[in-house]
Amino acid sequence: MEFLKLKNGVLISALALALSACGSSSSDAPAVTPTAGLSGKVVDGYVSGATVTMDLNDDRICSSTEPTVTTNGLGGYTFTAAANTNNGQHMICSSGGVDISSGAAFVGELKAPPGSSVLSPLTSLVQAAVDSTLPAPVVGTPSAPTAAAITTAVTNTATNLNLTGVNLITADPVTHSNTSLIQTTAAVQTILSATTKHVASATGLQNSGSTVNNAVFQNAVQAVLASLTATPVTSTATLSNLSTSVVTGTVTRMQTNPVVSALGNVSTASPTSIAAVASNAVSKATQDIVSVPVSQLISSNGGAAAAVASITQTQNSVANTINTIKDMLSTSFASGVGATDPIFSNLSTAILAAAPQSGVSAASAVASVATLNQQIQSAVTAAAASGVAVSAPTVAISTLLLSNPTVNGNPVNIASGVAVAGAPTSAGMTVTVNGKPTLPSTVSAGISIKQTTGTRELNLLIDEVNLSCVNGSDVAEACTSTSTVKVSVPTTAKLYVYGVTAAGATASATLSNTTAASMISSQGNAVNINWTPALTALVAKGGAFTNLLNVKGTFDVKVGFSGDISMTKTVGETADVITSTVPDSAAFPNGGVFAGQGTAVTVTVN
Repeated sequence: MEFLKLKNGVLISALALALSACGSSSSDAPAVTPTAGLSGKVVDGYVSGATVTMDLNDDRICSSTEPTVTTNGLGGYTFTAAANTNNGQHMICSSGGVDISSGAAFVGELKAPPGSSVLSPLTSLVQAAVDSTLPAPVVGTPSAPTAAAITTAVTNTATNLNLTGVNLITADPVTHSNTSLIQTTAAVQTILSATTKHVASATGLQNSGSTVNNAVFQNAVQAVLASLTATPVTSTATLSNLSTSVVTGTVTRMQTNPVVSALGNVSTASPTSIAAVASNAVSKATQDIVSVPVSQLISSNGGAAAAVASITQTQNSVANTINTIKDMLSTSFASGVGATDPIFSNLSTAILAAAPQSGVSAASAVASVATLNQQIQSAVTAAAASGVAVSAPTVAISTLLLSNPTVNGNPVNIASGVAVAGAPTSAGMTVTVNGKPTLPSTVSAGISIKQTTGTRELNLLIDEVNLSCVNGSDVAEACTSTSTVKVSVPTTAKLYVYGVTAAGATASATLSNTTAASMISSQGNAVNINWTPALTALVAKGGAFTNLLNVKGTFDVKVGFSGDISMTKTVGETADVITSTVPDSAAFPNGGVFAGQGTAVTVTVN
């Protein structure tokens, strides 16, 4: 397993890496020939641990009472024949799970019509096209489409995506002869995920649970389909031109969606003003994924995974910034300020600049935020001069700041590293809150210790780590600059270990939850990760782990957290974007992939 640090910012969708292992069938025939829908792949990046549901009663609603299976580490699923009727000819849905390319929980619900062997963003568009020709679904009332209707939906959707002749519900994006398929799949997923994230933030629905997120995601799917129908794309590169209509259409549909219309500020939000500040971020992310060579999209190397983590970091920062100004998005417009007025003229560009990105120093990000606030104040002044009074929130970078790294209790010089006596057994850092970030309740933690010149390495993954902001009385609260970040490991967590000896021998192990729970602790703003309990347990196992505590030399030590979280350093640079992979044979979850943010230091063991 190897961690890689991304020096320059490349915004790549979470789909980019994981498409590399697609194994579903492929066909060039535009007509749909129904096949047994018992097996397939969930592709949004491969989604491990996703729940796949078969709509057995054909009411076009996947419910908890219908047959379900869980995807394996590479997104594959198989229904048993006993759970199926009609030879697999039912709609299928997928939700939950973890995107193995980014380590983040998947948000949204993918769908595919009867006869599909792939669940992807493009099959979701096909299902939406099918739904648009049928009455609204009613629980318990069968309303399955005909094979002819599915064929028409596949043909029209493929044509509008400039993929004429591709059977979107069976085609493997990696092995298909039309290399535009993989770029289009990645670009559509980028549009859907970025739109869902930014619109949810702008309407106050961030972290509202899977039901709400799925509803926003489906409204985004419908908006993409409508935009494509109105303006078919002539190349993958022109997909980014849909961003404004997609964001506007998503918000408009949310306002009549019974699941979300009464929540947050959905009912009063202005679709055009939200699009004015969010569509630029959606467009930029889509342009960047389209510019990535096909060879990198299908690559499974660590560099691609690092880029996946980079876009997650940047898009979370954009969403946090949009969340800060969400009240202004509706009240300003309602007060008479239009989306083309000074209050919005450069706001979306400024938001992108304000968001910490890989390759952007913390100092530069702070300067960008200062510029953004100046632009807002200037716009407010201009609006007031025109007789329109609007509110003007102060925008701050919403992130966790990492500083003061230590190894074995010794302060680390970022440039030259640190020398220690004995094997590295712990790492620490100060974690403080800047702005008002929204933290995921559960993330995973990865630790890599790799010999700079040599084969020795040790990799540890804790699958559950709890994060929360607390006040001075240790009571949970919404994160503010005065909050303390509390980090802990639940007793249900597991610790996965993979090691390589000096001779190149490998070994893997899964340790008890007690060992995992004892590894991470926090006191005030200080977070400490101590892997001595893990080393002790491994040494007791013998074999390749026997001499773990008897090492000398120079090692790269990297510690990070995965999930929907934004981190920066206070030493003038962003947090290191780190990824890891281990051989498929090792007993690691999520296909042996970890991607996240944290700190990387050089340690010399004397």
